[in-house]
Amino acid sequence: MQLDPKQQAAVLHAKGPAMVVAGPGSGKTAVLTYRIDYLIKQLHIPPEKIMVITFTRAAAEEMKSRFQAFSQEADAPVFFATFHAAFYRILRREEGLSADSVLSGEEKLSWLREMLKEEEEPRKEEILPELAAELSAVKASGKDLSQYQASSCSAELFRRIFAEYEERLWISGRVDFEDMLVRTLALLRAKPAVLGVWQERYPYILVDEFQDINGLQYEILKLLAAPENNLFVVGDDDQSIYRFRGAAPDIMGRFPKDYPDAARYELFACRRCSPQILSACANLIAHNKTRFSKQLYSAARRGEPPEVLMFPDRRAEYASLCSRIRDLQGEGIPYREMAVLCRTNFDLAGIRSVLRRERVPCRSRESMQDIHTRPEARDLLAYLELANGNRSRRLFLRIANRPLRYLPRSAFAEETADPGKILEALRGHPRQRDAAEELFYRLAVAGRMKPYAAVSYIRNETGYDAWLRSEQGSQAAAGLETLDILQEESAAFGSYAEWKAFIEETGSGEGRQRTGKSDKFTQTYAAGLPEEAEDAVELLTMHGAKGLEYEAVFLPDVIEGNIPHRKSLTADAMEEERRLIYVAMTRARQQLWIGWIRRDRAGKCTPSRFLKELYEKAP
Repeated sequence: MQLDPKQQAAVLHAKGPAMVVAGPGSGKTAVLTYRIDYLIKQLHIPPEKIMVITFTRAAAEEMKSRFQAFSQEADAPVFFATFHAAFYRILRREEGLSADSVLSGEEKLSWLREMLKEEEEPRKEEILPELAAELSAVKASGKDLSQYQASSCSAELFRRIFAEYEERLWISGRVDFEDMLVRTLALLRAKPAVLGVWQERYPYILVDEFQDINGLQYEILKLLAAPENNLFVVGDDDQSIYRFRGAAPDIMGRFPKDYPDAARYELFACRRCSPQILSACANLIAHNKTRFSKQLYSAARRGEPPEVLMFPDRRAEYASLCSRIRDLQGEGIPYREMAVLCRTNFDLAGIRSVLRRERVPCRSRESMQDIHTRPEARDLLAYLELANGNRSRRLFLRIANRPLRYLPRSAFAEETADPGKILEALRGHPRQRDAAEELFYRLAVAGRMKPYAAVSYIRNETGYDAWLRSEQGSQAAAGLETLDILQEESAAFGSYAEWKAFIEETGSGEGRQRTGKSDKFTQTYAAGLPEEAEDAVELLTMHGAKGLEYEAVFLPDVIEGNIPHRKSLTADAMEEERRLIYVAMTRARQQLWIGWIRRDRAGKCTPSRFLKELYEKAP
């Protein structure tokens, strides 16, 4: 890559603190790579004296790989690490911390899943990632738990989970990532001699994605960088989208105050987004008040302006999305160069179901619950299994009282349920016997229907939809949306057996293990597909897409309540929401498709206020 003069100026920074304010697609990774090489070859800094910190293991490995390929110094012992890896190295040497003592992210989720099992929370699996992130944010910030307003769940539930989580850590002798930060900071403050050792070991520190740093990490960095302060940070405050994890975007604004002699370099040439896309993105983000002012300009080829489309409902929106993906693929854009970005994993699950039904190959790098495994889907599929001849006691028990029929478990005494025996067991209970007779009748009728009609019949004639609304209240919309998606999916099949085979073939890992299928089709359409396996559309959350780029990006459901989120009530929260959609939009190089709907299960929808801002200058 040929560096431009502004990139070169940043690379050639000599000593002392420096901050690089880098817009999207401005080549900040290249600047970091060239600078490491410059430090070693021109300033003759021993590579083992350089520490490069970023926020994910994948990013650290990619940075290391790019540096080695560029410099041809495969054995150069530069330390590329995440914050947690860097601080673990310190604690391992100074306090004997073992890897077995550190709770992994997967273990944390597993613990939280267990804690939620007995809780009256209808969205257990859906809230897990946000709950885990909020626990981290509270610990990293040192906030008073009694004053903290949780967004993942009720304040009472959050405090209860937090207390149980901390107790488990203490009993098991484990530490999580936030505990590592607290211990590292305490250690370096309490023992100047230890601090001196690490200051001498890494006198040159480079930090990528500096906008995502939290307060504890920043305090540790300042200690390690002193007294020479060879701290070279690169970031874009407009792409700070992890406040819910404890990130403090204002730290980037504080850096020049903490280091008044710091050099500042600006990289505003975007080599990714077309001029039309970048112009809309720049208009949008300029409406944020707390930010560095930037004069972004595109160095990419001209493309199409963002396509903003209105649809009557989500069914029409998803149909248009599939059609557009096919059109672009027919025009020569590979599926792998297209991405659908949604607000939540739940939204992605719905998109994935539609794409699979339409035989559009797709994959996701993120953990995503198969929509067929959601509680409402499992209820519906249990009804259909029974309607089509399955007499499993387990299935009957699942739906017997959904909706409530007052049917006792004792009536289903045998593993293979016999309707005659069940009715006989209820002979002395006429109300329950009538309810059971009606259930068997409804199942018999549904069993004679094609899947789409059967789903509609079960939802309406058994009273399931009405029961769901009454049981879950304001939370029912997500469940009804799940059933809508399944009903649309069912329309493609002439029999339940065909639909069932499709679900087993394209479902989650659990489904594949059950059926034993491992053919190419399953690999292509299944979640967790290895990136190199197939040419497939990427499905990502807006948060998960950060750092990536695609020829074409699709943003469905850009409506009020979704983006910005209905819980974003403060000015700071609204600015974070604007940064989030800005990040999503700037993943696109040439094609940006944005959809919004007039109505969903919760009622009338309005377009996101951010859509208007794409076309107007900030006041």
